[in-house]
Amino acid sequence: MLFLLLMLQLSPLDVDGVWATENGRAHVEIVETEDGSIRGQIIWYASFEEDQAEGETGILGVTLLEDYERRDDGWRNGTIYNLKNGRAFRSAIFRTGEDTLNVQGCLGPFCRDQHWTRVPEDQIVRLQRKPVADTAGKE
Repeated sequence: MLFLLLMLQLSPLDVDGVWATENGRAHVEIVETEDGSIRGQIIWYASFEEDQAEGETGILGVTLLEDYERRDDGWRNGTIYNLKNGRAFRSAIFRTGEDTLNVQGCLGPFCRDQHWTRVPEDQIVRLQRKPVADTAGKE
């Protein structure tokens, strides 16, 4: 009975929050947009400190998920970006448990699933880039 009540309360569309990618190397904050879609941006990733030390801009703040359509069973016809090769893929997101998402990326009829887990509130870290020094006019 408790399981049934939990499932009734669990909306497949409730994906707002911070989610750890399958490999745990990035955290993506998903929010609903003004137009009723959802967008996911990277707020933390494992190699951030290395990138900052090397002067790299890294992937902080990159929009990874966007342009999804609300459906009864989840979010469909969105776009997910592969940061390794810069390609965009058709995507769907389904809530599979209280703290789990199935994030799907597809190329034609072939799809790959990833299972993301919700990051607990007390473990959410929002990274900030170091400010760029203003060297204009200094010689």
